[in-house]
Amino acid sequence: MLTLTPEMLDAMRIAEASTLAPLVSAEHAAGANSDFYPVLDLGAERSRYLAEGAAGFAALSGERFGLATLLERRRAAVSRTPYVVMGGVPRLEAMELAARVSAGSLAGADPAQVVAAENAREVDRSLASDTPPLDWRLWFDAVRRAEETRAGGSAGVADTAFFARVNRYLSRQAAPAEARASVAFLHGLAAWDFAEVSHAAEPLLAAASHGDHWLSPDQLREGAVAARLQLGDIAGARAAFFQLGPASLRSPNDVRPQLLRAMLVAPAQTAAR
Repeated sequence: MLTLTPEMLDAMRIAEASTLAPLVSAEHAAGANSDFYPVLDLGAERSRYLAEGAAGFAALSGERFGLATLLERRRAAVSRTPYVVMGGVPRLEAMELAARVSAGSLAGADPAQVVAAENAREVDRSLASDTPPLDWRLWFDAVRRAEETRAGGSAGVADTAFFARVNRYLSRQAAPAEARASVAFLHGLAAWDFAEVSHAAEPLLAAASHGDHWLSPDQLREGAVAARLQLGDIAGARAAFFQLGPASLRSPNDVRPQLLRAMLVAPAQTAAR
């Protein structure tokens, strides 16, 4: 019999009401739904017919650095749960993957889990070598995926030993500034060191302004904005949000950019009164 643990239940939580409040504030809400003003209309039926899902909403806490998790500072330790009690829940699946990789138990694993485990092993081998990568961007992406594999659905927790090995490799190979900044950005998000995230974002934003993306535009945008909001740097958060807007791959209906926009516009409207 499978048992639901407190860690599993926490992994299924998406966001607190206070986090979503800016979306339904007086400045952004369209009013209560009614037959005369059908705000909700037939959106649910249309989405079901088109086989669309609420991926953006689930990703508020389901992604490695989910926006709601960062904004709410909901800390969670690395889990070693070796099974999934409910399919389709990203953090539960991340917990199982980390447990499999840690135990070296991939019997019955699906192909995606095997690929993730092999990528993590390959990163370990590269960090122990004295050979620089052929492409630093591809190297960093492999490091990012390996860190996510090891994280096991955690939040606010950085694998200090892993990042120490990564930084030693960066030093040995005289890595470019953008590679160092990318790793610092990743570490800051993992450890909730928001000052580190904000500082590391500067060279990455400068590179992105010339079309040189070391992280996905949305991960850089959401991480930088969330960190600066936590630091009270509203101007810096707005600058990152609007700079990367044209490069975003999010749907206009995705709740993540909508939520950030609402959070950034609300302070300006309050100050103007």
